[in-house]
Amino acid sequence: MKEDSKENDRYSKLELLLNIARAFLLARNSNGLSIKDIEKEFEISRRTVMRMKAVIDRVFVLEESPKNSFDKTKRWFLRPNSLLTRPVISAEEYAQLEEYKNILKNKGHSSAIATINNLINKLKIISKKQTSETDIEAILSSQGYAIRQAPKTKIPVETLEKITNAILAFTKIEFDYPNSKGELNHIKVEPYGIVYGSNANLLAHNIQDENKKYKYYTLSKIKNITILNDEYFEPDEDFSLKDYLANSFGIYQDENLLDVKLIFDKSTKDSVLNYNFHPSQKMRVLDNNDVEVTFRACGEREICWHLFTWGNKCKIIEPKTLKNTYKNLLNDALKTIE
Repeated sequence: MKEDSKENDRYSKLELLLNIARAFLLARNSNGLSIKDIEKEFEISRRTVMRMKAVIDRVFVLEESPKNSFDKTKRWFLRPNSLLTRPVISAEEYAQLEEYKNILKNKGHSSAIATINNLINKLKIISKKQTSETDIEAILSSQGYAIRQAPKTKIPVETLEKITNAILAFTKIEFDYPNSKGELNHIKVEPYGIVYGSNANLLAHNIQDENKKYKYYTLSKIKNITILNDEYFEPDEDFSLKDYLANSFGIYQDENLLDVKLIFDKSTKDSVLNYNFHPSQKMRVLDNNDVEVTFRACGEREICWHLFTWGNKCKIIEPKTLKNTYKNLLNDALKTIE
């Protein structure tokens, strides 16, 4: 009887999926359907709509309707020829190519970047898919941003694949993770993104955390990970990974935003002007050709760690607390060679 019940459940989900796909097809001559439209028409939760839409988009290729000035709501539709067999390059695959472009850009390989751009354009023609840049940005957001290239610990491919799949499907995961004493704790989280810094980190909401704050978990420390396929979560619509990271220098977060002012020696002028310190940065070449850089961010220690790489070519002008942290870190470092 249980097998019959499961089979009936699968068929009912398939019927719902096909009905939603048909609704997107019928909406091709109108302005398309929004998430709320599907919720209302089929009387299902937003979480279910998001899952069904993701499946339909992977199989049949949804297209986003143009927005108008009166209504900014996102809507999608299906073209009749979406059901035809043809090579389709997914937004996830395009996003991976974009990620490689970022890595090459950090290494200064401009010719390789041009080659990848040409490849992406050719793939779009071959696949005949009107890939939305918003879709690609969403995938990149879900997987975080390459903060900087640095030596990295090895991460099992299976761990990365499971986390990525869970993020895209809004599925909860559980795993073993060491506490400050090295003892493994079994935790359950809602995954929101993978953020790359000196290590790759999972940004997630720990379900047991009453404060509902987001926390980082180093991927290389995660053990025995399991995707909870029957446990979905409603993503926080007000949360943006890009905005979350915008206030931090690197990946670390706290509530103390600093108004940082730095002066770089004129000998580093060209390098500084082509360097991205922070999204909020402003640069100004002074009369003596030194470069003034200002930005607003948190993460005193990580700012200092980066400034060490510039040696005596960089002076901290403001704030005083950052100067003190820099000085304390230098004193701690000197103790290791005394």
